[in-house]
Amino acid sequence: MNRPGFARSERLLIGSIALFAVAMRLYCIQFFPSYLGPDGQEYEYIARGIVAWMSGNAPFDVERVWQTAANRGWLYPGFIAGIYGLAGSNPQYVQIVQAVLDSLSCVLVYAIAGHLFGRKTALLSAALTAVYPGFLFFCTFLSQETTTTFLLLLLMWLTMRALVSGNKKWYAAAGTLLGIVTLYRAVFQFYFVPFLILLLCLARSRPSGTRRFVLCSGCFAVVIAVWTSFALISRQPVVIDTSNAWSVYETLRNDGWPSDMFFPPLTPELRYELERQGLDGTTSGIYGLLPPKVYISAALQKIKKDWVGAAGIYIKKWNRIWWYIDTYPDRWRSSRVNVQLFFHRCLIVLALAGLAPAVYASGLSWLLVVTALYGAVVCVPFIGIPRYNIPLMPYVIMLASFGIVLLAGAAKRARVWPGRKFLFSGGLLVGAGFCFFIAQPSLLIRVLPWLKPTGAYLAGITVMNILFFCLGAFFVRFLDTDISRKAGRAVLVCVAIVSVLYTGHVLSSWKWQEWKVPLRDKDQKIRQVIELEQPFDAGDIHRARLLLDLFPSDGRHPGEGLAVKVNGHDMNTYARGLYAPPDRFANKFFGFYKLFFFDTYGFSAEDFRQWYPVELPPALFNNASKIEVELSPASVREEGGIILFGDYTGFHEKEVFEGPCFPVNDYDTSLFKIMPYDGDYRLERITPLASKKTSSRYFNGESWQQVDLSGALGVQSGVYRIRVEIITSDGARLIL
Repeated sequence: MNRPGFARSERLLIGSIALFAVAMRLYCIQFFPSYLGPDGQEYEYIARGIVAWMSGNAPFDVERVWQTAANRGWLYPGFIAGIYGLAGSNPQYVQIVQAVLDSLSCVLVYAIAGHLFGRKTALLSAALTAVYPGFLFFCTFLSQETTTTFLLLLLMWLTMRALVSGNKKWYAAAGTLLGIVTLYRAVFQFYFVPFLILLLCLARSRPSGTRRFVLCSGCFAVVIAVWTSFALISRQPVVIDTSNAWSVYETLRNDGWPSDMFFPPLTPELRYELERQGLDGTTSGIYGLLPPKVYISAALQKIKKDWVGAAGIYIKKWNRIWWYIDTYPDRWRSSRVNVQLFFHRCLIVLALAGLAPAVYASGLSWLLVVTALYGAVVCVPFIGIPRYNIPLMPYVIMLASFGIVLLAGAAKRARVWPGRKFLFSGGLLVGAGFCFFIAQPSLLIRVLPWLKPTGAYLAGITVMNILFFCLGAFFVRFLDTDISRKAGRAVLVCVAIVSVLYTGHVLSSWKWQEWKVPLRDKDQKIRQVIELEQPFDAGDIHRARLLLDLFPSDGRHPGEGLAVKVNGHDMNTYARGLYAPPDRFANKFFGFYKLFFFDTYGFSAEDFRQWYPVELPPALFNNASKIEVELSPASVREEGGIILFGDYTGFHEKEVFEGPCFPVNDYDTSLFKIMPYDGDYRLERITPLASKKTSSRYFNGESWQQVDLSGALGVQSGVYRIRVEIITSDGARLIL
């Protein structure tokens, strides 16, 4: 077995890739806006405190430095402090060092992949690592992603050197670095468990491997013991960021995403747990959080009540974490977003294709597999923010590269007449594309009008699963290598995993389904009638307004040119569109929205999809038995239109609205739910409706229709996303 690394003849090649990677990252440092972010500001604050202490000056606020470090950890701020001490207190120096470290990560990827899978896979892995957008972006931040990526790769390389050479110093170095990685970032505090178990299994098959493993574990234990002693002496938490327990409960409460406030409100479940444990609501720590055991107990109770629902949330979150991982800086306005997401998702799928053959090609590849899966199995339920899996992407890239090389080699060796091969491959691609296309529920409903929305989604799931297994069978037949007999069956196992994830994601996401309502012609109109349980007295209404779920369309302002009529009265014509309330995002996420989106990237509140209010005079509701809302474009430009949303029926009862909630407080708008990746991921909530019935119609310029509302693809027999909010004189809030 070769030593992990590369020969002299390869040094020029990998050196060129590393230099290209450095150039790309230095360009990004100049290209992206200078932005620290809330995390970076805290890391730098700790670092400046360390520099002040090392220079003999007292930190500017000792208590705050210690409290912040207890939550953030000392190691990454120590890295920043070291750079500040050597070069000066300028965040750009940190960015430059991170750019160099990230380029060295390409070298480590080359060495690891070359040792496991050969030169072709190593070259492709290093090249993909050099250009992967997530690595380019995060080396420009004062964030742990870049250094964590480098440390994990270095740990992998040291471990392989230890296993191959049997040298004690490599085992000792690997154990020491494992301790540092464990303490470096909160999400990796449990990584040592699967790592040491796997290392023991791999080491036992080698001469004196068990004794070497004990040495590695001992060095790891020494690092942990030193840290524990320091934590006890300084009265700091032994475990970094012990407050993460809240996110386990919040994940279950909020359908997979935590709220903006970084802690849940004091719900009845939490009050019950506080009372049961003999505590009260004043027992709180940093950020006003309750003791971790309260959140864990409340989460376990929710799982016990609905373990199937909890499993569905876990699967959906798993899917979103990997499918929507942060890979790009300009999330909403960049024309390159879809290309970057497509690139990332291809890597995920190709990694699954290369997963099984990689295990058969080299037993050491289990180190890659376990590390990549750690993010999916452990990181997701505890933290679950997409960018936290960035340090695990090199292992996905190496597995994907091996899959690409393997399939390319099989295609080259295939003994098939080129014309037949071309026709067969083309037919496979066309057939796969047709399955992807026909599996869309809206199209299935249009082709098979007798299908209900529920049936259409089940049919789509069936079509997609058949496609997965057909493609898996093709790969098994297509593989023509020494490891194909074993790997072929394993490929089908990977296909089954994809099927389970896809099916679980769809089933856990279909509680509410939506469709877009485009109004692009001034002859088009939409009408919604809301029938009331009983007429209102205008004197009992303090405030009334329409709530319209709108999104910007092709460069146009939301609702630009919209004309609104309610109960036969013209309300207003919004030639310039609707505007969000000025304070809608002012205090969200500790001011993060304003700082990041508005101050740094120059967004306005209207760049987001949200509920836009239209004020209504209370007199309109006096003794009215129904509310009839009519929307139409008063003016039309060549590009764009008015984009509203509607809901399919069949997924919820008529007396409730299930979907994106109507925001009231800071808990109702989450950063990760507002991202328009795949529908609306704002906080999903069931809202009881104070109305009897709602019906919708669409005017296409010639006649009113109730089926195929708005002319959008599919049979939308649901209702438009038009709601009315009533605030009564006694302060009660009703949604009609």
